[in-house]
Amino acid sequence: MFASIRKYYIIPGTAEQFLRHLQWGFVPIISQVSGFQAYYVLQVRDDEVLSVSIFDSQAAAQESVRRTTDWVAQNISSLMQGLPEIAVGQVRISQMEREQPAGMGEMLREQRSLSLV
Repeated sequence: MFASIRKYYIIPGTAEQFLRHLQWGFVPIISQVSGFQAYYVLQVRDDEVLSVSIFDSQAAAQESVRRTTDWVAQNISSLMQGLPEIAVGQVRISQMEREQPAGMGEMLREQRSLSLV
């Protein structure tokens, strides 16, 4: 698993517009990259946004960087202060909550509350 992390410095007060552009313009593009797994965006401050993209290969992560560069230049560069910082690397540690079959979480909660009676 590989990740691409982008740090954007945006013009203060433009965060909502910036995030809308990402959601409706960029997410459809990046999700079409072969090997795409997930995309997350964090608003760190009024003038700073981070994005994390997860892919199953380094080639896919690098392809996302290429597509990001083109899309950013054409669509959101006017909302930014300079170029984004970009890092691509292999995910070395990962922990996710175990998924349970649909309804299993509710069933387990019911069992726990019954055992407390």
